Amino acid sequence: MEAKGAFLGSNQDDVALLPITTMTSRIVGRTSPYGTSISFINVNARDELSINAAQFQITNLLRRRHKVVNENDFTIRNQKDALEIVGNVTGALTLMLAAIASISLLVGGIGIMNIMLVSVRERTQEIGLRKAIGASPSDILMQFMIEAVILSAIGGIIGTGIGVTGITVIGALTPLKAGVSGAAIAIAVSVSGGIGLFLGFSRLAKLPSLIQSWHFGVLNECLTMQTIIRLEHVFKTYGSGDIQVNALSDVNLLVEAGEYCAIMGPSGSGKSTAMNVIGCLDRPTTGAYYLDNVDVSKLSDAELASIRNRKLGFVFQQFHLLPQLSAMENVMLPMVYAGVSNHERKERAAEALTRVGLANRLNNRPNQLSGGQQQRVAIARAIVNRPVLLLADEPTGALDTQTTKEVMNIFSELNTSGITVVMVTHEPEVARLTRRVVWFRDGQVVHPHLAPEELGQMMVA
Repeated sequence: MEAKGAFLGSNQDDVALLPITTMTSRIVGRTSPYGTSISFINVNARDELSINAAQFQITNLLRRRHKVVNENDFTIRNQKDALEIVGNVTGALTLMLAAIASISLLVGGIGIMNIMLVSVRERTQEIGLRKAIGASPSDILMQFMIEAVILSAIGGIIGTGIGVTGITVIGALTPLKAGVSGAAIAIAVSVSGGIGLFLGFSRLAKLPSLIQSWHFGVLNECLTMQTIIRLEHVFKTYGSGDIQVNALSDVNLLVEAGEYCAIMGPSGSGKSTAMNVIGCLDRPTTGAYYLDNVDVSKLSDAELASIRNRKLGFVFQQFHLLPQLSAMENVMLPMVYAGVSNHERKERAAEALTRVGLANRLNNRPNQLSGGQQQRVAIARAIVNRPVLLLADEPTGALDTQTTKEVMNIFSELNTSGITVVMVTHEPEVARLTRRVVWFRDGQVVHPHLAPEELGQMMVA
């Protein structure tokens, strides 16, 4: 092939020029009775800098050949244009998937927080239990706040997993590979966590009212060789104006150390309110309440929590054991708030459970125990901090006759060992097993020192 020299400044010696019709018929093998029809031509430039110049020259050539006056009847795209289109599509897909991931994070976070909020509402009994065994309001608030943070994080993780899974699936089904950037995930997690914490705080703001309003319906006191409970002219009033109700009216009551008392009375007589006051779960509207010669009506919430933890033990009709904990762990719980070391907690819990006859059930959970065994665990929990006063609220109300006798024997043994026991009950048979009955009616103590054998006269009256 002879040298061609140069054309428009380019070396033509390495270029072969063929008529387009010859090229299509001889090389491509495409012919048509209507002539040659070319729909696509690929042109390779020598280097990236030559692309724009080649595109300009080709455009002018085609416009002349096609005799174009206005709009081109052909399209020319260079590599940069194609990459830009692909980039735009990829960016749009990435943005869409980032939005999916973000929404998933929000849904996950809010969903988990809803579970947490329902949990707070449904755990009123647990709040009251923790309050009774000595947890201060700040302890309870901190527990639920930690749970809110953890559950928000779980929601974020779930949302991230959903978003990443969606990206992986879409990327596998399309030729374009896209992903969510770390910044997008960080923003979504932050928003999700922020919403979770906001909802957590807004709900937890109502916890103090739950903590303050929780009542067990029964209380009692005790100490050693002295007056444990002294109520002086105690009034407890609810409401105001026309709807004012005097739950307690000028109540005076003394309980000495080592006594074994039953509090009885008809429904609405004020016995449960009196027990709430005695158990430091409520404050008298007026009057004074001395527990172990300390006027507890003047103490702060934190000081009352310490009193409940150190000097009071609570036993309830429905046991109120935490289902996720073993018998040993349920009994150890009051000692957590008392600051007892883990080693001592285990020793004292095992000792208390052995004392109530459950040495072989230390690791059983509540659903693995009978009703009587669960009440024994509750009694062990009540005495593990060695209180001066044991308060029992209808402790046999959920038990059969034989189990009632067994549980009452435990109370008698504890009282014999020096623990003061005060019990609210509506069962005369149970009250007759105590040594003193206090009878309430219309918010007042009408009989402070009934002998158990005198109960029959009160029941007839």
